[in-house]
Amino acid sequence: MVTHTQQLPNRPITENINAVIDLPLKLIVSLVISVAVILSILAFVTSLPYPSSTLHTIITPTIDFINETKNITTIHVMVTDSSDNHPIEHGLVTIKGYNILAYNQTNRTGECIIPICIDRIEGINEFYLDVTIKVNGYERYIKENMIRILSP
Repeated sequence: MVTHTQQLPNRPITENINAVIDLPLKLIVSLVISVAVILSILAFVTSLPYPSSTLHTIITPTIDFINETKNITTIHVMVTDSSDNHPIEHGLVTIKGYNILAYNQTNRTGECIIPICIDRIEGINEFYLDVTIKVNGYERYIKENMIRILSP
């Protein structure tokens, strides 16, 4: 068995020597730009404000009755900062459920009044309303089935 090995000529891959130098340079530049972009995204994400505190709420009434002559109920809401009990102004209070959507903003004392008109449906004697409060810089307050409405 005879094997022949052929000697390849010793020549560069490309005739343009700048192409061989430019390739690693382009990779380094791309890497530096990628790192800069990732760092700027991380700086933006870490600078976002996180909710600093929770809300303390007082909602009255939590149980109310309606009948043929009374189909309007008024919900009183007071919102304060749970850490120092300062009133929260411009908090958006939303009450929804049972084909109802009502909302109002808290005033400078942290209070708001939300009147709700309820259409009675025959055969439904009890239903619940959910309460959501949104304030910038605070955790969102969500309480499902917070308000109970009874109908004889």
